[in-house]
Amino acid sequence: MNTTGARWRRHAGSLASAAGRPTRQQWLVDSALAVGLLAVTVLLGSQGGESAAPWRALDVPGDVLTTLTVLPVAARRRAPLSVLGACCGAWIVLIAAGYWPVVGSYGPMLALYSLVAARGWAGATAGAPPLGAVWVFGGLRAPHTGTGLEAIVAQAVVVPTVLAMFGLQAYRLAQRNRQLAHLTAQLAQEQAARARHAVTTERLRIARELHDVIAHHLSVVSVQTGLASYVFDSDPATARGALQTIADASGEALEETRTLLHLLRTGADSGTDPQAPDGASPRTTSPARSGPATPAPRPVPALSRIVELVDRMGTVGVDAELTVTGRERPLAQRVELSAYRIVQEALTNTLKHAGPTRAQIALHYGTEELTGRITDHGSTTAAADAPPGGRTEIPGSGNGLIGMQERVRMLGGTVRAEPRAHGGFEVVFTLPAIPGQAEAAS
Repeated sequence: MNTTGARWRRHAGSLASAAGRPTRQQWLVDSALAVGLLAVTVLLGSQGGESAAPWRALDVPGDVLTTLTVLPVAARRRAPLSVLGACCGAWIVLIAAGYWPVVGSYGPMLALYSLVAARGWAGATAGAPPLGAVWVFGGLRAPHTGTGLEAIVAQAVVVPTVLAMFGLQAYRLAQRNRQLAHLTAQLAQEQAARARHAVTTERLRIARELHDVIAHHLSVVSVQTGLASYVFDSDPATARGALQTIADASGEALEETRTLLHLLRTGADSGTDPQAPDGASPRTTSPARSGPATPAPRPVPALSRIVELVDRMGTVGVDAELTVTGRERPLAQRVELSAYRIVQEALTNTLKHAGPTRAQIALHYGTEELTGRITDHGSTTAAADAPPGGRTEIPGSGNGLIGMQERVRMLGGTVRAEPRAHGGFEVVFTLPAIPGQAEAAS
């Protein structure tokens, strides 16, 4: 972001310069140009030869007037129209005093070019006629040069026109440079916005994964903790079973969290994003690295592990039945992970809001889509009469349903979650049946 800011400041400086606020370097260059041009005009006036002979020789007043026709050029970028007016005014006085007009022509000509380069056609319209008029005035004031009026007028037309043409070319080039600078700055802003969006998207993905892992397992732990506490003295065997379920759920949560952290740490060079399109399995740390070997991370959850999920939910009172139809086959990892998380979240919500109940999970492998339907029967009478330790109310944040929608949206599928007419809740989703690597290769 610092690099982008510095780039933006550079472009802003370029735009400011082009818009009429010269930089310090440009001031120095124009000042040096004015001094050099003054030296040339003074030298030309003192060594003009036969061309300058009929005119008054340069003296102190002539040198002062010559200086006034040139030095304003130092401010040609700041106020080009005023500079042209000052140069032409001094040039008129120089000619009227009888000095050779040529020595005073360089400053006004450069001022006209600068005005047109800065203002375009408006500068040409405002600056060319005055310069031509002074040129004609100088020609008419010439003593016995033999130059006809036609030649003087032709010079007064051609010279400003040529200068204006060069100035217009410079103006168009400056316009293109300003547009390019603006587009470059806009591109830098868009790149920074895309980078911020990518960071936000990645944060949301991580938050979604952590929510799915932690919310499910902690819900199981919460229910089983309440059960173990309630029957700890009266039914030690049930309490021990609840504690074992707690140990299994917490251990699996740690493993899935470790897998997620492993992918985040190694994804930049050797890991695989769980949402990656190739469906590759997570990679372990390169053996070339020194240090103690790290255990291989747990595989990313997939549809094949829904059976484990169903068994685990059965230990906390959610009697779930799994039905699979269609041609069962490996799908892309991001599809299987999303389907698994949706089923997991639906069963977790059943546990949170309905307690011990029955649920059905139906998966259908279609040609183009994977369809899933998770339904529950709501709170049962047994659940309502259950002892306080066996029925723990777990508040929900609503992030689970949002996470479902985000997963489905990223894959171009659909999801619907709503209460059933005769009690209970239903989640229906469709995901594109993108084949996995093994399926695509066969």
